Amino acid sequence: PAGAAGAWPPPEAQAVDLDGFYAGLAEHGYHYGPLFQGVRAAWRLGDDVLAEIVLPEAAGADAARYGMHPALLDAVLHAARLGAFRERSEEKYLPFAWEGVTLRTRGATAVRARISRAGTDAIRLDVTDTADRPVLTAESLTLRPVSAGQLMAVPRDSLFRVDWVSAPAANGPGLRLARAATVEAALAADADIVVVPCLDSEGPHQATYQALELLQRWLAADTGTTTLALLTHRAVAVGDDVHDLHHAPLWGLVRTAQTEHPGCFRLVDSDDPDPTTDVLAAALATGEPQVAIRDGAVLAPRLTAASAPREPAEWDAEGTVLITGGSGALAGIVAQHLVARHGVRRLVL
Repeated sequence: PAGAAGAWPPPEAQAVDLDGFYAGLAEHGYHYGPLFQGVRAAWRLGDDVLAEIVLPEAAGADAARYGMHPALLDAVLHAARLGAFRERSEEKYLPFAWEGVTLRTRGATAVRARISRAGTDAIRLDVTDTADRPVLTAESLTLRPVSAGQLMAVPRDSLFRVDWVSAPAANGPGLRLARAATVEAALAADADIVVVPCLDSEGPHQATYQALELLQRWLAADTGTTTLALLTHRAVAVGDDVHDLHHAPLWGLVRTAQTEHPGCFRLVDSDDPDPTTDVLAAALATGEPQVAIRDGAVLAPRLTAASAPREPAEWDAEGTVLITGGSGALAGIVAQHLVARHGVRRLVL
């Protein structure tokens, strides 16, 4: 920012009493663990809120791994609760959409934030470190109301599963769709979305290598705004069995690519090995990154709370339990649980 930063806090700023601040947030449905309770001091200056936020010592060593540690950034937003930035102050609000975000300093552990109005239900953030060096600015962060029922709809100790639900209907213009059987044909196609079927291969290794080459060549080429969609046949379980084990691994591969390159790739799994162009267009027009077509219906995956089984599972203490992916931290926790809680004595990791 231009000009000197001046005194901190400004002499005319009015201190805010933070006694019981996080307890009060919890009463309103915002539950933050110790790592996220970083607001240490706050002031009001006209309509603006000024705040000092410190990353707890337990997380300080990790700060350098991030542009801005997520617990520190989240705590900056907590201070917005101290200002009159919401149209309906009695409502609960959550962050929704960011615009004009610039990161200027990485790895900060203690910051000063100035939060000001940026329109209806929107705030501006100007964050500096304790030496007044710019850390982060956000021209606008839009807040959206959320009901108490939405916040508390899922118990905090829930287990989760993936359910396939009806995908939302398309509400935009029609898509220009093209099908391509080879990488070269896919790269040459002139369409909004190019569909490449992954239906034939000699085994899962070959299928995965072929798909990997396709994704890499697609990213290396200048495809503009065209999206690549990979089509599989019964390679993912949607209330039914997986029939194509050769191409089931492609879903894991492409999901990873989708995370690294948002908007570039789509996944479609069909119970018909050769769905019509109209069916494919309806599935892809939903905008969902992953869809399945079953009996003509378009389904999308959603994470939902899993109800606990009515009766606890019985384990044979003399039997052997197989834990796949058994070299990771989660496998160790599962193994310990099986031994301590269920009396299992033989494990294969």
